Amino acid sequence: MDKQARDWIAGAVAAVSLALSLVVLLFGGYDPGFTVAPSDDGLVVTQVAAYSQAARDGVQPGMRVISLNDHILIRLPALTYPEPDPANPDLEKPAVIEPSVVTPEVISADELYRLSQSRIDRADLIRPADLDNWTPDSCCFLSVYYPGSGSINQASLALLPGLAIMFGGVWWLSRGRAGDTLRTIAIPAATATATPLLVQPMLATFSAGLVIVAGLFTVAAMIPLAVGLAERIEDVSDRRMNLVAIGVFSVVGIVSVLLVVTTDAVNVAGAVILRWASIGAIPLIPGLSAAGPIGISGVRGRGRATPRGRQSTAV
Repeated sequence: MDKQARDWIAGAVAAVSLALSLVVLLFGGYDPGFTVAPSDDGLVVTQVAAYSQAARDGVQPGMRVISLNDHILIRLPALTYPEPDPANPDLEKPAVIEPSVVTPEVISADELYRLSQSRIDRADLIRPADLDNWTPDSCCFLSVYYPGSGSINQASLALLPGLAIMFGGVWWLSRGRAGDTLRTIAIPAATATATPLLVQPMLATFSAGLVIVAGLFTVAAMIPLAVGLAERIEDVSDRRMNLVAIGVFSVVGIVSVLLVVTTDAVNVAGAVILRWASIGAIPLIPGLSAAGPIGISGVRGRGRATPRGRQSTAV
C-alpha cells in the first residue's frame, strides 16, 4: 500500500466517521431497544430489539412496568415501619405491610398512552409470574436506567478535540515537527488518534447497528497507520510477520466489536476490554517493531544522531 492509498483510505475513514456522527447528532436519538404499550390497567413491554442494550439488560416482552421515569404504576406490598409516637418514643410499633396486595395505580387511559410514548429514561420491570406471587419477602424486579439524549449531548463534546487532533496532527506531523520520518504517515497517524473520538456520538446511541459501525470504523482507522509503520521495518521476514499480526488483530478487533453488542450486561466489560486491547494492538505491534530497541549507541554516533536512531526515537 503506497503513501497515496494510505492517505486516501485514512482520510475517507475519518470523513465518513465524522459525517455519520453529525447525522446522529442532527437526526438520531438514544435507543434503549424496547417499547411499552397500555395493557389492562398498566403498561407492558411489547417489543425488545435483538442485541439492543435492553436485551443485554434482561428486558423481555411481556414484563409488567412497575414504574416508568419515576411515575409509579404498580405498588408492591412491602414492610413499612411506622413513625414512633412522640409521647412514647421507646414504644416500638410493629411493622405493617403496605399495601396489603399488589395494587395498580389508578391512571387514565390517556395518561397511560402518553407514558407509553415518552422517552424511556428509567424503568422498573417485573415478570408477570413474579408479580402474581409477590410478597414483601420477594426478590427481585429488574431496574434499568438509560441516560437518554444527555449521553449523546455529552458525546458530541468529543468531536471538538477529535477535529483538533485530526487537523492539528496532520499539520504538525506533515511539517516535520515530530521528525522527517513521520511526515509520510501524518494523515494515518492523525486519523488513528482522532477516530475513537469522532465515533463517540454513534456509540452513545446504544443502537446495536451504530455501535457496530463505530467499532468497525475504529478498526479501519488503525490499519493505514499500522501498514505505514510496518513498511519501516527493514527485515523482510519481520515485516511480513507484522503484516500478519495486523491482520490477526484486525479480525480480533472486529469480533470483539460484535461481542460488545451480543454479550449480556454482566459480562460486557470483558468484551469492551478485548475490543480496545485488540484495536490498540493493530498499530502498536508494528510501531514497536519499527522503532526497535533504542540504545545510546543506536541513537548517537560520535555526537551525531544516526538516521536509524532518529527514526527509532520518532516512531
